[in-house]
Amino acid sequence: MKLTSPEFENGKSIPRKFTCEGDDFNPRLIIEAIPAVAKSLALIVDDPDAPMGTWVHWVSFNIPVVSQINEDSIPGKQGINKEALEEAVEDHIVDKAELIGLYKKGSTF
Repeated sequence: MKLTSPEFENGKSIPRKFTCEGDDFNPRLIIEAIPAVAKSLALIVDDPDAPMGTWVHWVSFNIPVVSQINEDSIPGKQGINKEALEEAVEDHIVDKAELIGLYKKGSTF
């Protein structure tokens, strides 16, 4: 699978509007090469280098198999515990994709 966003490139800065210092909603996400056997999608957005340790920003699961998640949308069911979701889906994962966005508080981008 491949996960991208038209809002930022992998490994590059996330625009401020998608952060807690902006409008604080999700950017549009494009999902490609989803395996034919996939029954649903899950999304975990976390910050592994947050000052207090990994910070989970968003967990969504039971997302219909779609090629796009729209900006400022709530796909699937929302969760609050990254570890619980990972444990629940562990034996059901058929593929993974990763998109890395960078942001530092006070950034003007």
